[in-house]
Amino acid sequence: IYMVGYNEDGQVTIDNNRLCYQDETATRELTVAVRTVESGSIDLFADAELEVSHIDYIEITIGHYAAGADSEAETGQDEYYRAIFEKDGVTFTVTGRNLTEEELLTVLRDLICE
Repeated sequence: IYMVGYNEDGQVTIDNNRLCYQDETATRELTVAVRTVESGSIDLFADAELEVSHIDYIEITIGHYAAGADSEAETGQDEYYRAIFEKDGVTFTVTGRNLTEEELLTVLRDLICE
């Protein structure tokens, strides 16, 4: 998915290049979005649920949460990770659904250390 938005002065206000991968059962998903303009912040998490980490000297903000079930007694909650970092003037937002922490870190390392 590729999207570019402009204001009345012709300046880019949003640009979003997105790569989405979903497994054959549609239970695991990975999305990598890149932008060259302000991408906002992670707003799905309380401040206490965010962690700052570093890979190869690049600062990454990572959040983790569960969603999907209406109550704690229900099963079927999806686990999400979202990571945001900037590299070479480009902001990356990486979202994983039902991926392990190690799988997400592998993707982040590949993106950062290429």
